Amino acid sequence: MVKIIRHKQRKDLFYLLCLGLLCSVLLCWGGQGWAKSWQLVSVYLGDARHQNLLTEFAHGVESLPKANLKVDIYNKCSLIPDKNLLTSVVKNDIQLAELLMAELEHEDPLFGLDNIPFIATDLAEAQQLWEISREQVQQRLDNLGLHLLLVAPWPPQGIFTVQPLASLVDLRGGKLRTYSTETALLARYLGAEAIHVPHEHLREFWLTGQLDAMITSPVTAVTQQAWQYIKYYYDIQAWVPKNMLVINRTTWQSLSIQERQILTALASKLEAQAWQNTRQHVQQALLTMKKHGIQVVTPNPKLVAQLRHIGHLMTARWARNAGQVGREILGSFRKYHKH
Repeated sequence: MVKIIRHKQRKDLFYLLCLGLLCSVLLCWGGQGWAKSWQLVSVYLGDARHQNLLTEFAHGVESLPKANLKVDIYNKCSLIPDKNLLTSVVKNDIQLAELLMAELEHEDPLFGLDNIPFIATDLAEAQQLWEISREQVQQRLDNLGLHLLLVAPWPPQGIFTVQPLASLVDLRGGKLRTYSTETALLARYLGAEAIHVPHEHLREFWLTGQLDAMITSPVTAVTQQAWQYIKYYYDIQAWVPKNMLVINRTTWQSLSIQERQILTALASKLEAQAWQNTRQHVQQALLTMKKHGIQVVTPNPKLVAQLRHIGHLMTARWARNAGQVGREILGSFRKYHKH
């Protein structure tokens, strides 16, 4: 049975790790009929979309006829710190992880494509861009010792502010929440102070007055009850970030060919559902925000022009860093879309 483990105190964590080690020893010693345990760590389980997706995949793992596996899902990095998540799954300390693609840009510039403003600005364009770049992303994950199972998109990103936003001048000197290398760069272009805030600490930073603005999705705003501290949402649809569900490559290869085929088919089905369901979640989130008093604003032409100019600068910079592969991806995408 899939078990979701919520955030715990650190002393409880030590107890759990010791208990897990003891169970592993006993399993190796003589419990041949016991199921092996995989750990799946995510920082996004506060969002029901991600929790349902991960739970369904975990059920698929546990349903493999001969593998005799069970999956424990840990949320908010209750098992390990967020910054150690990638290393832990690469080392096989944990078997599965849900990661934001753009957070891996320090490993390879290609991952930063997910946060470049105004390349792909709606879900249809983002899905096409993903299909064009998927093979290269998979290859880079393979080089890290990971196997990509699926991606799940977030809704298009917009700007949330406390004060009205007429032009980018209104953001200068303010504290802007960032969550990746590219969003930190965007803050510098905007003249704002970049404040890196993980998803699970977002509400805390707002309630303690440490932020003036953020770029995120309407769905995140709803899960964080952003109407308690935010008044305006500017629907700029800057980019469409994605979460990746990855598995340690050695663990993946330890499964039989048939088991891998079953899980690959399940992952493909869940990914297709994630793209489709996100469209519905966006509309629901916008209605919820309006109901609670957040003003949903269409940005004025001046603001859009300023933002798109920054987007062009960031795209050119990313293409230089990503090299020939990056330029080829952009070229293939631009055959169908001109911005």
